[in-house]
Amino acid sequence: MIRSFFTTAVFLACALPGIAQTTFEVSFARNLPPDRRLIVTAQETVNGARGGGYGWVQVDIKNPDRESHEVEMVVEEAYGRSSKYVATRTVLLEPGAHTTQFLPLPSLRRTMELICRVDGFDRGRGRHRIDVEDRSYGLAGLAVTDHAGEHASWKELFDNELTIGFPKQTVRRWVRGKQKTEVLSVMQHFPHRGSTALPPRWQMLSGFDFVVIDGRGVEAAPSQQVLADYVQAGGSALLYHADHLDGDSILRQAFPRMGAGRHGFGTYFVCDGAVPFLDERRRRAIDDWFGGASSGVLARHGKSHSQPLSQGVHWGDGIPGLGDIPVGLFFFVLLAFAILAGPFNYFYWKRQRRLSMLLLTVPGAGFGVTAVILAAGLLSEGLGVKGCIASVSLLDQVEHEATTWTSRELYAGLTPGELTPDSRTYVFSSNVRARHHWRSPVSHVQRVDLDRGGTIAGQLVPARYQSNVTTASIRTVRDRMRFRVRGDGKLETLVGPEFGLESVGANSIVFRDFDGDYYAGGQDGLLSPIDAVDWQSRIRSLLRTNTTATPDPAFLEMVDRLPGGYYVAACTRNPCFDDFGLTVNWLRSIHTVIGTIAQEDLVRD
Repeated sequence: MIRSFFTTAVFLACALPGIAQTTFEVSFARNLPPDRRLIVTAQETVNGARGGGYGWVQVDIKNPDRESHEVEMVVEEAYGRSSKYVATRTVLLEPGAHTTQFLPLPSLRRTMELICRVDGFDRGRGRHRIDVEDRSYGLAGLAVTDHAGEHASWKELFDNELTIGFPKQTVRRWVRGKQKTEVLSVMQHFPHRGSTALPPRWQMLSGFDFVVIDGRGVEAAPSQQVLADYVQAGGSALLYHADHLDGDSILRQAFPRMGAGRHGFGTYFVCDGAVPFLDERRRRAIDDWFGGASSGVLARHGKSHSQPLSQGVHWGDGIPGLGDIPVGLFFFVLLAFAILAGPFNYFYWKRQRRLSMLLLTVPGAGFGVTAVILAAGLLSEGLGVKGCIASVSLLDQVEHEATTWTSRELYAGLTPGELTPDSRTYVFSSNVRARHHWRSPVSHVQRVDLDRGGTIAGQLVPARYQSNVTTASIRTVRDRMRFRVRGDGKLETLVGPEFGLESVGANSIVFRDFDGDYYAGGQDGLLSPIDAVDWQSRIRSLLRTNTTATPDPAFLEMVDRLPGGYYVAACTRNPCFDDFGLTVNWLRSIHTVIGTIAQEDLVRD
């Protein structure tokens, strides 16, 4: 079969209104007519390397040839490193077929590369480099609109008004032999994309601090679901021209109120009309929302608020017992070696009148002891996967849906098999993000197979190395907590072993019923009435006890504003997080579950 010829056109997205373009060609056969050339167009959307998260590469492929062709798309680092990220997608194009594919692009401060292999070949100039600009300061937003003029108005509004309170940063540059001081723009990245150019998964929006949505162009249900999931997992969105969306649309169901509100872990602001042209009162309300949604968290943690690795759930204590030396065992083995290989060995062969055997038995005993020590060191840490985990979950028992942030420290005796995260789970490893020398023995590789639903190879958790994995997931969960009202005024918790309340403590649950009454209790299963003042202090005390650091004030505020019919529980087990199909021996677990109950979950005798 004659190898086809394809043209790759690359559009480099940047924060400025203009878009740089470059076009190049790769030949697989000579002198092919234009009607037999496979055309590949790629456009990347990046946010700059800060705080983790992902952007995406959109690849459009058209096959005008009379033969079918297989195209493999790979996103990876351009230069060899011991720790790296790889995403692959393969499509088969029939004659005359056209397809659009999206590949996640991690926010790593490195040069990434898009590789297109047609029928297994990537000869010539079939590779395109993507420079992810270092963004050590400022915000990165995304405008979802089909009107480029409004995008420019938004950028001007953010630059000149909504980011006035954001800390300024200056840099010194040499211009024509003179040093000049330049104030950096707060809006470092603010690309815009059309409503039909959004990726199919919210994870590819996770690198952006906020998203501005034009309600006139997001009628398609897939786009609305992606944007709603992005906010639910922790992002922030500003929806304008909301009057163009039906009341039963996915976005309006997720963002039900006008003005500022919360959906899951994230925040939103909804208004009618075009915001850059609204009256002063609405502009001031948006300014208040934007300050709380972006700079409030960013200023404290120096990272995007859309990332799950926040101060409240970050595990930083390491894995208990990992690296401990079995001193007693080693002392016993060495003592036994000294006695057996020394006096005992000597007197035994002397009685046998074969002292020459010492030339064999002493080295043999030495090799045996070495083997025992190596085996003890190998088996003392096990061959399976063990680790620690901290998580915070929002469990909606009415809709049977849970949103969970986790931070995990894992250690594998042997490299595990494939990790199979759910389609709505965000996975990122700080080990992949960290810079290692190319000769470093550490080899954390996040290899994502998009053809198999985002399956990740086991090299993300390599054998004999401690690995950090952070996740944000949205999953269907049927597990629930229930409560029974007793005649003495107390509540009895009806909860299965999946939450592990029995080993947490005497004050592990605080609860507010539909009438606004407050209760608190713990492992005995009984909740006693408390007053409103005590309720807030109990919540803060529980959260501070059950997290590895002081929770973010915005998180505490979110808990305080939840409606009646919800609870906050400290658990040793949590059925809400995605385990990737990986069996882990959790040596220590810290879980906080914030649940909203249905009417039937409150049983009255």
